[in-house]
Amino acid sequence: MTMSRPPAPTITPSASAHDVRARLLALAAGAVLLVAGLPASLASAAEPAGGPAPAEGPALRPTVQYEEAMAHAGDKTTFVAGDRVTVPFKPRSGDRWTVGGVTPRELPAGRLSGKAIREAKTPQRPIGTVPAAAVGPADLPYLDPSTTFVARPAAAVDPGALKREVFGFLPYWELSASSTRYDWEKLSTVAYFGVGASGSGALQQRNSDGSTTVGWSGWTSSKMTSVINAAHASGARVVLTIQSFAWSSAGVARQKSLLGSSGNRANLARQIAAAVRDRGADGANLDFEPIVATYADEFTSLVRAVRSELNKVHAGYQLTFDAGMRAE
Repeated sequence: MTMSRPPAPTITPSASAHDVRARLLALAAGAVLLVAGLPASLASAAEPAGGPAPAEGPALRPTVQYEEAMAHAGDKTTFVAGDRVTVPFKPRSGDRWTVGGVTPRELPAGRLSGKAIREAKTPQRPIGTVPAAAVGPADLPYLDPSTTFVARPAAAVDPGALKREVFGFLPYWELSASSTRYDWEKLSTVAYFGVGASGSGALQQRNSDGSTTVGWSGWTSSKMTSVINAAHASGARVVLTIQSFAWSSAGVARQKSLLGSSGNRANLARQIAAAVRDRGADGANLDFEPIVATYADEFTSLVRAVRSELNKVHAGYQLTFDAGMRAE
């Protein structure tokens, strides 16, 4: 199912902040909700979120998501752990999009608080055990003093107004902006950006010193709890973006390690489903850019594995991807 591109929605802070492009990583209004019956190859798969994949070859360039993630790689963002998400998702009146092969339905609230999620023992290789060149922006340490934040809708929601799936990315560095407002009138899905995936299929939750990575810190923060509760109260979904960048030789090697092993793919799928379940979120977005050309089938297998694990938790979780192809 493919939808036309409407005007950009509002997830923007005040005009005093820098360029909107740096504020809102991307808008993918053509989001396709993936189901278990994906084709065996991405070449025949449905159009991914954000439109068709770029052609292979020299014309392929890093996306704004990657550029802005690298620009903020050194951010010392501060997040305090959040409470449990208490507001479950309920579809808006008139919402008839098929999600995960089923009609929209209510999804459960959070299972654990942000603090409990951070303290959970998840087997994974610490960031410091991989070469420095392989470390991405979601791998960096952060400071964690107490902060407060409340998300407030910028406009009242008219249940009959939104006619398309409107999908916007919310980067972790925008969670710290107290002026950020969310226009639920124009948003149907907010994708938190993001948490990296290691070559072994682990969500990158810890740095080598044991501190929480900035991406995982934002996902489990009090600010994100407020965003999810506010979104659900307005009938909007919130999903977790999992990123794997292959714009460097180190990134290519890491992605090959992840996609090339069925065990690593299964590990990532299980961790994604657990992260969505525990946080009370509504699905996942896979931002694999670009996909190494010879690993298209393996990426499709990963998508199927994630879909299967999400279905084990609850029917109706959203699953989308953003990806281009890269020639060897």
